[in-house]
Amino acid sequence: MKVLQYITIAVLSGLAFTSCMETEVNFEPIRAKRGYSLEIANDVKIIYSDSSLLRVIVSGPELKRYIYKFRVEEEFSKGVHVEFYDEQGSAMAWLDAKYAIRQPNEKTIIARDSVVLFNIEGGRIETTELIWDERTHTLWTERFVKIIRPTGDTLTSYGMKTNESFTDYELYSVEGDMSVENPDNEN
Repeated sequence: MKVLQYITIAVLSGLAFTSCMETEVNFEPIRAKRGYSLEIANDVKIIYSDSSLLRVIVSGPELKRYIYKFRVEEEFSKGVHVEFYDEQGSAMAWLDAKYAIRQPNEKTIIARDSVVLFNIEGGRIETTELIWDERTHTLWTERFVKIIRPTGDTLTSYGMKTNESFTDYELYSVEGDMSVENPDNEN
């Protein structure tokens, strides 16, 4: 009987732990303990350029900027929209999420909650979290992703990495059917 109780407790503890894995962290209690300044801006647009070429536009209805002694965090609590541009100034990919936090010191934006990345070719990624690394010009996640390719194929994976145009990507744990061209098989 004692063994059954221990097994039941172990199983319930395991279920409780795994159910907490996808929950989002509430930063407010952490921020309240630290001293910080807060700036709030509405209808924000952040423009990234390189050698006077438009590269990225990040916009959102509200931006909360938390300023600590040696750190800054910018929170898009009401959603974020990101547009990625090519060398000719044409939009090539778009990202939408209900929440994002920008970490200027680390040069990253972490998009969360109903994240969708799509490109001009008709490809689409859906996930719960996607991290954009401004330095390497890549987007990545270790979370579950659903990829709808322009051909109509649907893939799922736990973890992926892609370029800003979402034209080249690596998947870490793939499931699904997909078409593969075989250049050696010419009929």
